[in-house]
Amino acid sequence: MSIDSRALFNVLTGYAASSGLFDSVTGHEPKAAPSPTGVSASIWWAGTEPILSSGVNSVSVRVEFQCRVYTTMLQEPQDDIDPRIMDAVDVMFTALIGDFDFGSQARYVDVLGSDGERLRAVPGYLTQDSKVFRVADIFVPVLVNDAYAEVA
Repeated sequence: MSIDSRALFNVLTGYAASSGLFDSVTGHEPKAAPSPTGVSASIWWAGTEPILSSGVNSVSVRVEFQCRVYTTMLQEPQDDIDPRIMDAVDVMFTALIGDFDFGSQARYVDVLGSDGERLRAVPGYLTQDSKVFRVADIFVPVLVNDAYAEVA
């Protein structure tokens, strides 16, 4: 019993990469600004906690990932910036809700928040390396069955 973290990352980064929408997809929070053109995605681990809907002799967990989608604020027409970010969120939501068992690696993506915060996207701005980006942070809660054994 354990969490197959590499498999979970592979599924999530695979959703983004296979969409064809993103210029780059990374499985970490970048230390440097992403590409100044197009849309980029970065995915990292945002926390793990036990959940009440566990088994009798095992503990299931809620693993949360953060997926940030980026595009530069210095593009024209400016009216296309938010639709571009919303399209990126839509692509990720479509993949996450359409394959909610995470490629059989999890019980499901907790779309509606049965064991904590639900799947959600929060827009914002980020300045990195003196570049300003329009971003959306997608919080992806994944429930994993029987991650740990309870032994008395």
